[in-house]
Amino acid sequence: MLLVHDVGGPPLEYAVPRVAAHADVHVLALAPLPTARRGLWHPLCASVSERAEGDTRTEVVERIKGRAAEVGAEVVLTLSERAVVAVARACEDLGLAGVGPNAALPGDRHAVRSIWRRAGVPAPLSMPVSDEQDIRKAFVRLRPPLRLTSVRGGAVTGGAALCTVREAVSAWRGAHAMRSMAGERSGDLDDPHSEGGFLMEEIVSGSTDGWFEKPGWGDIVSVEGIVAGGVYQALCISGRLPTALPFLERGSVTPVAMPVLLQRRIERVVREAVEALDLGTCATHTCVRLGAGGRLWVMGTALRFGGVPLARQAEEVYGLDMIGMLVCQLLGRPVAYPRRMLTKGQGAAASLVVPQVAEAGEVPPGPRAWDFTAVDWRAVLAPESSIQVVPGLSRRDGAHAEAGDRGDGDRMTVCFVIGRDANTVLRDCGRIVDALPALMGSSAMTSTDVGAFEEFTGILLGQGYVQVVVDRQTRDVHVLDRTQHAFHLHFIADRLLKMDRDVLHAGIEDFQHSVYRDPDRRFLLGVLSMHHRAGGACMVLETSAADTMGAALLIEFHAAVRARVDPGMSLYVKPANHDQQAALKSCMVPADGIGFDLAEPPSGFVEPVRHHAPLALAAPRREPSLIVPLSQLRVTDEMAYGIEAANLGELHHVLCHGSTHLSRYYAAARPPRPHLLGRLADRLGAPRASTADQLAALAGSFLRSHVSAPEGIAVPLAVQRDFFVGSAEIQQLMGMLQTALQRERTQDVDALCAKLQHLVRTTVLPDSILRVLITSLVRHVPGTQALVVRSSSSVGGLPGYPARECLIFRVSPGVDASWDCSGATGCR
Repeated sequence: MLLVHDVGGPPLEYAVPRVAAHADVHVLALAPLPTARRGLWHPLCASVSERAEGDTRTEVVERIKGRAAEVGAEVVLTLSERAVVAVARACEDLGLAGVGPNAALPGDRHAVRSIWRRAGVPAPLSMPVSDEQDIRKAFVRLRPPLRLTSVRGGAVTGGAALCTVREAVSAWRGAHAMRSMAGERSGDLDDPHSEGGFLMEEIVSGSTDGWFEKPGWGDIVSVEGIVAGGVYQALCISGRLPTALPFLERGSVTPVAMPVLLQRRIERVVREAVEALDLGTCATHTCVRLGAGGRLWVMGTALRFGGVPLARQAEEVYGLDMIGMLVCQLLGRPVAYPRRMLTKGQGAAASLVVPQVAEAGEVPPGPRAWDFTAVDWRAVLAPESSIQVVPGLSRRDGAHAEAGDRGDGDRMTVCFVIGRDANTVLRDCGRIVDALPALMGSSAMTSTDVGAFEEFTGILLGQGYVQVVVDRQTRDVHVLDRTQHAFHLHFIADRLLKMDRDVLHAGIEDFQHSVYRDPDRRFLLGVLSMHHRAGGACMVLETSAADTMGAALLIEFHAAVRARVDPGMSLYVKPANHDQQAALKSCMVPADGIGFDLAEPPSGFVEPVRHHAPLALAAPRREPSLIVPLSQLRVTDEMAYGIEAANLGELHHVLCHGSTHLSRYYAAARPPRPHLLGRLADRLGAPRASTADQLAALAGSFLRSHVSAPEGIAVPLAVQRDFFVGSAEIQQLMGMLQTALQRERTQDVDALCAKLQHLVRTTVLPDSILRVLITSLVRHVPGTQALVVRSSSSVGGLPGYPARECLIFRVSPGVDASWDCSGATGCR
């Protein structure tokens, strides 16, 4: 058989012996072969052939087919996701068993989720986006917060939450620019769409509540399986350790400490998901996110076994040689599959990634070194547990990883932990993670260098940023994983104070005071952002606008973060309010440290590219409409009478009848608070236990005692149309303006607009329109001594447009139906 090797998948020292047990192995390498432990796999190969330099993706299939023919391969197999599509294409052309024509389908996130939704498989909702208009549509069709991902990307645990269209557009521009500038392509070989487009997808909130027997598990599980001639065979399920920065999968544990009934439910959903893809023969690795209240979502299926040494975990616990089973299936030999997905085995095993960043966002300075043999593992592990290093996935002992070194997928080493049961192994992994700073001594590397910063960031207004917390008591600096803690307060409560969320929420006002206003506070909270200027990159540190941090605390904050940031980059403090600005100006600051300038951007900064978009206005309703009192209008009338007239009509309605909407803003969840109804109750002088409806009624009474809406009439846009149609001069000028716009004669447009504006203002209203106006005024606002006439258009409030003009009419006293209309010109 021909084994196609590429990036990812089980190490060759593990995979090749299991393939060689069933067939002669010829290796075709599409990526550089590892040199570590070469003696464990190379002698078992009948031949090893490396991909010729310069091969393009379109040439890969022919290269695979040619090599398969040379060695007389009966089976062509890859254990790398990156080569799955190319191998599948080659197998189809050669008439060999393989994935089949749908090999590229699991990589298209939107297409596969559309199939799953039709099959009733729960999955996050998504929408493909190709421009900024699609981004805006996504915020209408989907439920924010959203995540921007690649159509063919992973992002099960990564990606920033985008809450507004502006944030999403900025993220899209940045991602699009990075893709345009990228010199290398990634994705599936021989797939013309492997670069893919972008998706906006709903973020599903993961939770382990109600799923596991004990705490400490992550909210992702994965199921390994084999599709055998179109029939899905579920093999085993593994759990995950909680994700570490920067969105790094810390490792997995087999089996999971979860009630069997819940495992069977996951098995059923995964089976439905895989079978809906109509695959031939292949391995599958399906990830499922767990949610509160028993909810779950299938996040994706890869046509391979799980990464790192997950195949070895299944063999250790269940005795399953999954690679050998797949080889036999492809060779057409009988395979003894388990009747159902295995849930209990002998002991437990885990793969643990030791990353180049510290757990919980801690960012110690200096280079990081790793020496597996120098650690006293007996002091860390449970008595019956053992640990081994996985050489093919690890750096050599004593190797240093400098800041910005990304050579090993952000990991120092991968450890294989074996123990009595799943919870024991999970605790072992937790103790290893907690002990890493001590195991490494004081030589842990920085993770806020230029190369690493991108992987931590969220996007806000087009700028990458991370949230930071300085613990003044322990002198630690923490960087938040936004997938786990979107708020500083939650991170402090969960990780630093070990405080229950309910306790936090009950005393949220006091807690906020302790971190934002207390001069003797323990924690300093802020945001660290990266900016690019002509001379290179720099970082900017700022607090919340509500933070009362003075000069001394700001300088201390800066110094703590300065010690953890790449020394080659400048770090500035940006005052978040006028008090901070004044405080910094009044004191001496370190020469390399505090910088502030709110009046203008620092010199040397690259001017951002400004994006212009045409103004989109909905078509007005120009069919004949009546002149009506303002109080009769509702928001649905805005296209016939104008936005402001419709809004005044709504105000009349609320003042007269009240509205439950008056408390809705306060009733909405305001994390970490469940709502703000108590604040509204305080302002209205009501009991804090008042319901939203009760407070809405009180708010209505408050409004009526302080606010009134003017009486008046609303003139429909149809009257303006009649006014324009009735003037030949206006019609002629409008035609000339339309022609100039169509021919892009911009030099004529301004002059024509000025002429048209003057003509509209000076043309006398026709008697027919004037009579209708006066009759309506007498009927609906009798006895009024003065009237204000103004536009109901919202255009006047846009940048670059003049303020709306008002005309004041005086009523002639003592005359019921006589109005001084000498100023009634200009139907605006």
